[in-house]
Amino acid sequence: LHGDMTQNARNHTMETMRNGKIRLLVATDVAARGLDVSGISHIINYDLPRCAEDYVHRIGRTGRAGGSGIAISFASRSDLTHLDRIERYIGQDLTVQVIPGLEPVHALRKSNGDLQGSRRGPGVGVTGQCRHEWSRDAHSTAKEAPNPERHSESPKGAPRGRRNVTRKNPASRDAQDARNDP
Repeated sequence: LHGDMTQNARNHTMETMRNGKIRLLVATDVAARGLDVSGISHIINYDLPRCAEDYVHRIGRTGRAGGSGIAISFASRSDLTHLDRIERYIGQDLTVQVIPGLEPVHALRKSNGDLQGSRRGPGVGVTGQCRHEWSRDAHSTAKEAPNPERHSESPKGAPRGRRNVTRKNPASRDAQDARNDP
């Protein structure tokens, strides 16, 4: 499911999923909000969104109506700032698991549990919501240089330096998700 699909194609795909004929849906952020399909048990984020609020909407597709769900997000060292923003926004720590064989060269957390390299960056305030009215200077400094670690591959073909971030979606999040959904 992606933004270049016609609305009819998107509707057909979603109806096919609701009917149970599709068991796995790969979607871009076009489906992060407003996706209403019951019974979604897992969400897998290949990349963390830049805005913490978008993360909540992505993982809110699981655990609807008092059910539970699991969200798994792949993250690399360059995603630590985004991970920190998400944790502050949702008010809880995410469980971090290193994928065997893809261990980072440097420690990901300090001994006190704080994220290394975490700091607020341009575009995200204390609430975790994106500010879209960046100045030209702030926007140019906010651009990230290409990360060779993210694009290079290990001998087995998996991106190097990735780790799993899992979060069980507690029922208490359903009320907040319902308030935030359009």
